[in-house]
Amino acid sequence: MLEGLPSFAISEVCLKCDGCCRFYEPESSWRPRCGKEEIKAIGRPDIIDERSYIRAPQSGDKFLCVCLAKDEHCCDIYTKRPFECKVYPFVLMKRGNKIVLSAHTSCPMVGQHRNTQKFFDYEKQLKEFFARPEVLDFLRNNKHLAGDYPGYQEEFEDLFEVKI
Repeated sequence: MLEGLPSFAISEVCLKCDGCCRFYEPESSWRPRCGKEEIKAIGRPDIIDERSYIRAPQSGDKFLCVCLAKDEHCCDIYTKRPFECKVYPFVLMKRGNKIVLSAHTSCPMVGQHRNTQKFFDYEKQLKEFFARPEVLDFLRNNKHLAGDYPGYQEEFEDLFEVKI
């Protein structure tokens, strides 16, 4: 589902980072949300709460995505991971009546590549991806995937509006 977008972040950076998949509170707005179709595709409804967020049980002083294989720093459902995980470090944001795609500037990959040709080329791929009819249909059916991220607005740079 919704294939054709290569990951921007490379595993060498992701595996060293302690950001994604780790949260400071159990109900963190950073936990990935799933679209209706994704819940079925994942095939593990027990890992998803009533608001379509993936659960994050406590592990030490943090709460870890239930799909994170902690010792290997990899995802147990990587091939079926939610849309939000596929597009990260880019995030759908609510901006009034609009939905925009934003770059999460705290991600090391964005920090390292923000003003490089690699970033600009990927942004072009993102625009093409978010213009595809099947992607727009998916987003129309899953508007809850656009978040507010209260208290973190300064960590985002808006790139373009997604017209769903």
